[in-house]
Amino acid sequence: MQYFCSMRSDIKSECINQASKKYGFCITSSYFKKDALFFCYLLNRIVRLRIPDGVIVRYLNDHPRFIRTVAQATNVTITVLLCKFFNIKIFWFLHNVDKETQENFPRITRFLRLLVSRFSFVIFVTDPLLVPIARRYFPKVQQKIDYITFGLPPQGTRQNTDKELLSLLKDLSLKEGREYSVLFCPTGSGDKYLHISNAVKLLNCAKNNGIKYKIVIAGQLDSYLNKRPRLMQELLDHPDIFLFSNYINYDSIFVSNYIDAYWRSLKDQSVSFTLYEAALVKKPILTISDGFMGAAVEKYSMGAVLDLNFSNIKTAHQKLMHWNKDDADIFLESHSWDLAAKQISKHIIK
Repeated sequence: MQYFCSMRSDIKSECINQASKKYGFCITSSYFKKDALFFCYLLNRIVRLRIPDGVIVRYLNDHPRFIRTVAQATNVTITVLLCKFFNIKIFWFLHNVDKETQENFPRITRFLRLLVSRFSFVIFVTDPLLVPIARRYFPKVQQKIDYITFGLPPQGTRQNTDKELLSLLKDLSLKEGREYSVLFCPTGSGDKYLHISNAVKLLNCAKNNGIKYKIVIAGQLDSYLNKRPRLMQELLDHPDIFLFSNYINYDSIFVSNYIDAYWRSLKDQSVSFTLYEAALVKKPILTISDGFMGAAVEKYSMGAVLDLNFSNIKTAHQKLMHWNKDDADIFLESHSWDLAAKQISKHIIK
């Protein structure tokens, strides 16, 4: 059985690994918590004559601190050199096609993306719809580009779900005679998350068109919002926004009993795991026609897409409220961890 070393250890690599066995390969991850030390893990494998068949390069995000960015860049560069010297295939999981989520030193990031694309054996984007987009961004290596998908997210438990969050959702959802829809917005932090900066705009536009929403935003947002006091104040002051700015745990299946839809929009060309979460719990997504999220929701009929100026909010709301749950099953039939493992296996035998 062939084996691959993943530069990042997370739930996505674990899920693909679980599906990979029947396709004749497995994925291991570095025992170092810091990605910048991956080259040490790889070198240890080489010295012990346990050379992997391939290395999976993941996110190339940099860091606000220059020293840490240099350390991360050095790790990627040495890893590529080791792979080249010992004939180890590089599989690049290109999560963000257009740009990394964090680019504090864009020239360094640009160099790393060019380096990895040049020496990759294959470049995997994370949805088939991203293939033509990636070929435009990487025209010199477009023949290397293929796709994988994600699959169903692992589930937590009701006991692990934040009690304050559940209490709020229950109060909002079960309120007698409610005339509003509850939108749930689990989020990361960053300017690419348009649902944060456009939450107030959505509520105001909806109100002007006779539509009422309550938005519950939950994510590790303290650091991000502290640097944007005006945005933070807008969110805190709005009576229909409920903000949980620290990390919370929640079981999506249990939470789904108390929400009507998801509110999510990303402006970059990357796949949001919320697509899979929403499909799992059979809830539609309200998003904006910017970035890949808008294109994916439209193509896979996973909810409703707002124009950039929100001029179609009435139509989008009606589509959201009359969404066909069968579309979630259709999406999941064509997106799975098994498909990801199968796609990778096609290139292993080359």
